Amino acid sequence: MIKLLDILNEMTDTDITWYHGSTVDINQADLDPLVRHSEKYKADTDKQKWSSTGSSSSGVGIYFGKDKEGLGPEYPMQYTGFYGNGPYTTGFMYEMKLKSDAKVVNKSDLHKISIEEYKRFIEEGIDAFTDRTELVVINPDAIQSFRKIMQWKEVPALYPLNRGKRGEVIVFDNNQKMESFLKNELGDYKLVKSSDSGKQYYWPIDDNIDKNFEYTTKRKWFNV
Repeated sequence: MIKLLDILNEMTDTDITWYHGSTVDINQADLDPLVRHSEKYKADTDKQKWSSTGSSSSGVGIYFGKDKEGLGPEYPMQYTGFYGNGPYTTGFMYEMKLKSDAKVVNKSDLHKISIEEYKRFIEEGIDAFTDRTELVVINPDAIQSFRKIMQWKEVPALYPLNRGKRGEVIVFDNNQKMESFLKNELGDYKLVKSSDSGKQYYWPIDDNIDKNFEYTTKRKWFNV
């Protein structure tokens, strides 16, 4: 009986599905290993939107990770803008497969490939490097497929308030679903904005209903 570990050990880097996170909506044709050396990148103060998984600010290559859920500089999720208090209103996760004949070389330091090294590696026919956790592609022509699989958006959410007690947040896919929920819970309702905090609340018109909802927004992932 073939053990799962044996199967995994036999897999090559061209068999693996790799992931890339970004705050930019990109296509396969947009993938450029030299983007961080372009004038457009150098002039942009918001460089994270051009970042690639695990890349340095001046490195060469398009970076990918094996795990799309983890957090940290080697993980694609770090670069989607989903976590933290950044100015982003959306972010994307992509999956990538290399061509079966792509030349992938093991390399411990993926983040310091200079322009001169890049040119030499391309001449040697190298398409990508890996440290077994990350992959940096220096030849986009070695990519078999690259597609968007997930996108996060800011969506409406409500905190139930009942006799001064705040309940667990309820997250909705869109405003229409939130409004339908409010109509079902409150009947006719009105939007009230606090002059002190600026927070918004949905209150029932019927004074006999003793609950209301605090409005907020949350980030939510959608499959695409």
